[in-house]
Amino acid sequence: MVASAIDHADKEELRRVVDEVRRGIGSGVVVVGSREDGRGVQFVAGVTPDLTQRVRAGDVVRAVAQKAGGGGGGGADFGTGSGKQPDQLEAALNHTYTVVEDALAS
Repeated sequence: MVASAIDHADKEELRRVVDEVRRGIGSGVVVVGSREDGRGVQFVAGVTPDLTQRVRAGDVVRAVAQKAGGGGGGGADFGTGSGKQPDQLEAALNHTYTVVEDALAS
């Protein structure tokens, strides 16, 4: 599992990073986020194909973005979200671990 902040990245850059990391890890969940120059925060999540029956990227990114005052969604393998509280970026990303562990335990 990878959850990381990337400075000054737009949503397209976050998508590229998620795709690259997802290919590199073989099996897992990737969530990245970035602050938007004081306006908020963006999140992108990806799940490798072997895990999409147990962990949905859209559900993960929705729960993570909620920790930053926002929301999100998407499909089983890819999701996007945003939040209005950029100061909560790290806390939201840390929440990824709980969300994924809960999904894998159920």
